[in-house]
Amino acid sequence: MKKASFVAGALIALQIVVTAVFVSIMPDEVPVHVGLFGEIDRVGSRYENFVLPILSLVFGGLFFLVARYGEMSNRSVMVKLNIGFQLFMLAFSTFWFLNTMAASDAGTTSMFGWTVTKFAVLIFGAIFIFLGNMLPKLSMNSVAGVRTSWSTSNEEVWRRTQRFSGYAFIASGLVVVAIGLLLDGTPSILALIAILILCSVVCVMASYVFYKRIIM
Repeated sequence: MKKASFVAGALIALQIVVTAVFVSIMPDEVPVHVGLFGEIDRVGSRYENFVLPILSLVFGGLFFLVARYGEMSNRSVMVKLNIGFQLFMLAFSTFWFLNTMAASDAGTTSMFGWTVTKFAVLIFGAIFIFLGNMLPKLSMNSVAGVRTSWSTSNEEVWRRTQRFSGYAFIASGLVVVAIGLLLDGTPSILALIAILILCSVVCVMASYVFYKRIIM
């Protein structure tokens, strides 16, 4: 766990360094927000980009606290979740910085034909797949996992719910990645939201089904 925690901390430090390097070579004013199709809709100080590593630091700290003071059986999983989160944040931040640097005179940020929205949807798809692999490894706890009154009523219900939800998240992630590659802008965001809602509903319903089969 100590080595994994060190890796998570190193990734946070790396993101701070990467951000500092990009900020040092950016002009004083840069795009700080874009629309769904990559159009720049707000320009601000280059130092606003430090919000990204600050978010990584805050959430990294929360993951560390849960791993440190949470259930012993889930500590390694929480550390892995922290590492995964930091990797996704580092990837998104780097893409954002590269797009910011490549901002065209036409007022759009798009690198290799990919807008920030498209890349964000792909990142969400990857997160779904990553979470799908982590869910079955979680033992019953008060913080993480698909937690319903049914899934937390029994160890076996919990185990089956997390396993089913893992498959559901992986399948949803693959669909989101496909959507991210095929669509962009509002359609991709709406599809992402719809899949997230559907996946959540299916997982909750599954916890009820398992509860009825095992408890009732």
